[in-house]
Amino acid sequence: MDDALRQEIKARGVALATGGLATALVLTLGMKVAGLTALTYGSWAWAAVATAAVQAVLLLLVSHGLDRRIPADPHFLYTPLAGAMLLLGLYMVLAPELRFMYLLGWFVALLFMAGLGGFRAVVGLSALMAVGYSGVAVLLDAAGQALSLTFEIAIAVSVFIISIYAGFVFER
Repeated sequence: MDDALRQEIKARGVALATGGLATALVLTLGMKVAGLTALTYGSWAWAAVATAAVQAVLLLLVSHGLDRRIPADPHFLYTPLAGAMLLLGLYMVLAPELRFMYLLGWFVALLFMAGLGGFRAVVGLSALMAVGYSGVAVLLDAAGQALSLTFEIAIAVSVFIISIYAGFVFER
């Protein structure tokens, strides 16, 4: 496969991921309109701008070939997934009532690794996501959000265990 086609595939992946994150933002806005989250419109706009900025940086990295300067990420998977993790964490902090919905987005994000990432990649990134989710839960608990920290950590562990199984599937 020639280099131009590789870059085009990576750019398409960033565009698809942007579409997924935009879908999460639209769903969040719908939940706000329906009165299911206390998220303010200003916070939603801030999340949308942060999402656009992160995804624009990722697209610029690919379009200028700078992704090739990341030796630990030859397929340009880990960098965009790290960005997605940070954005999902931001969404969870801004709209804590919807944190489970955002956590489901992680399983969709893993699909970007199909054919490129194996067991170790899926499990490693999922461990980071589980730790991030738990960290958000600790922050929300400290801020007085009504939640059970034990339950939230159990959810994070469950997602991690399911991701281990997904890692076996990706490895086949």
